Amino acid sequence: MKKTKSVEKIIEYVCDGFDSALATGIDELPEEFPYTVACAEFIDKLSESNIKKGFGDSFTEDIIDNVIREMANYLR
Repeated sequence: MKKTKSVEKIIEYVCDGFDSALATGIDELPEEFPYTVACAEFIDKLSESNIKKGFGDSFTEDIIDNVIREMANYLR
């Protein structure tokens, strides 16, 4: 199925609120998100040196998969 406006709306509806739940989880239980915290700290450190890199640009698929897994496990 091709990505349509309807698909985007469904995804937006289903994911609504997950970002704040994850942000709260990371803030209150950082030990549950070791990869996420390490990646964020690395990106912040680069930014302090005026090096602008995004999450997808900076890490291997392995690391990204672990971050996604941490978040999915927390939301279960």
